[in-house]
Amino acid sequence: MGFLRDIEDRGYPTDYLLARICGRRAFLLKDWEKVLFSPDISGYLMSTRYRKFISGYPADGIRKRYQEELQWMYYQMNKKLRHIFGPCFMYAELGALLTCLRYHLKKGKKKK
Repeated sequence: MGFLRDIEDRGYPTDYLLARICGRRAFLLKDWEKVLFSPDISGYLMSTRYRKFISGYPADGIRKRYQEELQWMYYQMNKKLRHIFGPCFMYAELGALLTCLRYHLKKGKKKK
């Protein structure tokens, strides 16, 4: 099973990709328990170093940024890694596809 867009194989070695991901990992959350068990997640995030990011993007923008990050990772992978992690990326895209289908169905019902 493939994606809708054919992406060239950049052939980056796995170790190179891991080093790039580890470098980007510095921007990730470290203490997920505080976030997940906070009564107000956005309020908690506003009190952290992510305040600028959260205030700069609406909720939909954060989801879009997450998808861009996944896309970046997929583009960096070589053919072997894409084959291994393909189901994970396909699962991540199912949410976007279902949202599009819901929107399309809702739009179609308004015309009647």
